[in-house]
Amino acid sequence: MMDKIIRCEQAYLECFCEITEENRILTYSDKLLKDMYSHNFFAVGASIGKDEVINKLNQKFKEVKEVDHCVIVFAKDYDDEKINEITKNVLKKM
Repeated sequence: MMDKIIRCEQAYLECFCEITEENRILTYSDKLLKDMYSHNFFAVGASIGKDEVINKLNQKFKEVKEVDHCVIVFAKDYDDEKINEITKNVLKKM
C-alpha cells in the first residue's frame, strides 16, 4: 500500500516540479511556486555518508540561495536527529 502512495506522490510532483538528480540527491523545484516547501526540496538518496551529504547540501543550499527558493531536506534513510545535525552544519557555513 505504501508503494502506491509513494508512486502517486511522485506522479503529482512530476506535474509541477522540475526534478534533477545529482550524486544521489534529488532536487525538486517549482519555479512558479518558489515559496511552497512541498514543491521545493532535496531528497537525499540511500547510502550517502554524512560527510558527503553535508558537502552536497552545502552546494545545493548555495544554489537555492542564489535563485531565492525556499527549501527543506528530506532524507528517508536518516533519522530526524541525524538530518537535523547535518542541516545545522550546512546552515552554519552559509
